[in-house]
Amino acid sequence: MRADGDRWVASLAYRVSCPECGEQITLSEAARAGDVIECCGQRFRLTFEYGAFAAEAL
Repeated sequence: MRADGDRWVASLAYRVSCPECGEQITLSEAARAGDVIECCGQRFRLTFEYGAFAAEAL
């Protein structure tokens, strides 16, 4: 949920689990397959298949 002027707007919040520690990472609305995220001092590339994101080690 976020404020947009004088009203509230809801959108889907995609989340992905870190392959190293299992932490749930909430992705931005602009996240796309191929983007790189960081967790546990490592970098992972996002993939999107079957309606869900996954993080793969680089």
